[in-house]
Amino acid sequence: MDLRARIMASMKKAMKENSVDGKEPSDTEVKDFLKEVSKEALKDVRNSCEDSKSVCDALAKKTIAESLGKEESEVTKLEFKEIDKIDFKEETWGSVLFLEYEKNGKKENFQYSVAQDWVKYPLKEPTKFLKVDWEPFVQYVKERQ
Repeated sequence: MDLRARIMASMKKAMKENSVDGKEPSDTEVKDFLKEVSKEALKDVRNSCEDSKSVCDALAKKTIAESLGKEESEVTKLEFKEIDKIDFKEETWGSVLFLEYEKNGKKENFQYSVAQDWVKYPLKEPTKFLKVDWEPFVQYVKERQ
């Protein structure tokens, strides 16, 4: 069993034992909880780190990876100056954030949307998306490039 599976199983067991109704949480609930734990752990690291920025950044990356049950290589730190292009588009079904950057000599393109609802069968797939106002975020990034 890999690290991620062990963390998920351990968290699921702990959440079930400490729930009011004794009901086992869904995988989504466990992942959401781990994300919140990761945020709090990151705040603690950022507030208590007194080393150089690079040392603190490395510690932050390690903390995020550990709290999410991932390898450090799966966590990408991206600075605003590394973003080549950022934009958004409103679609009839929801909003999309487009992000293009180059990291370690490799060009990456991503599209982000926020899913509100999912089906799990026959394939795990989003069925409903939220309309997100990406404009303030896009403007914030562009102003700092």
